[in-house]
Amino acid sequence: MRVWKQLREVEIGGRDFSAFDMDIEVVNPGDDPLEFDITLYNLTDETYNRIEKGDDVRITLGWAEAEQDTVAVGELKRKRRTYSNNDLLFQFEGEDQTEDTVRKRESARWRDAPVNGIVEDIAGLIGLASEVDSVPGTIDGIWSITKDRKIKEWLDELLEYAAERTGTKWEWFVEEGTLYFVEKNSTVAEAPKLSYDGLLLSIDEKNDEDVTVETLEFEAMLDPRLRKGASVVVSTDRFSGVYKVIDYEFISSSIDGTHLVRGDVEATDEVQEYTPFVQ
Repeated sequence: MRVWKQLREVEIGGRDFSAFDMDIEVVNPGDDPLEFDITLYNLTDETYNRIEKGDDVRITLGWAEAEQDTVAVGELKRKRRTYSNNDLLFQFEGEDQTEDTVRKRESARWRDAPVNGIVEDIAGLIGLASEVDSVPGTIDGIWSITKDRKIKEWLDELLEYAAERTGTKWEWFVEEGTLYFVEKNSTVAEAPKLSYDGLLLSIDEKNDEDVTVETLEFEAMLDPRLRKGASVVVSTDRFSGVYKVIDYEFISSSIDGTHLVRGDVEATDEVQEYTPFVQ
């Protein structure tokens, strides 16, 4: 029987802390920015004091012999010492550094430009890559952004233009240096199949009165490809089809061996159309 070795790597301020015992949580709660919480054990005071707010943080999770990826590139916002059962713990919290870019204020103008072209230009203006779905037509005349509003507010306005021209709902989000501006029902990457023969541990309907689209909540062994916007093939006796990840949480601990991903997936148009491949 093959035993898979868990992989967790943490860099803070350019220093590698992967050899320390640690607990990691990386949360992307949907509309809010991706956040992370790292607890390190057995640091010296000297090492702790070298870590400063504003330091860059990189977290990589996965498996030594299989899928592994960077799941957070962020900025350290808070650090503190805490005690648990007489153990001294060192806790570090922060968020995806990409989020700060859409809080910027810039000015630019376009004439008779397509919405997707404007979004791509805005992404370049604030130093981000972009993945943008096509929006038919153009915004006639002059359309501009000014410094009296944040970039994120202008992106919200462009969502309304996109919805008017397509008759569908749109969303934007930023993660790891990329601005995504896509139809709600589209996906931005492929993720593994969720089945009880593979990663899946549990899955069920999400009980939420505000949910208008079929939404499932799941728990699975950690796979870094399960990210916001990724398409996921669900294959169980109760649920079958292609779903879209709308939020997720990675939880990993070298102390108790936890190495999981929890999240919610939303039905796409392909839920009823999906049929398993049979050789």
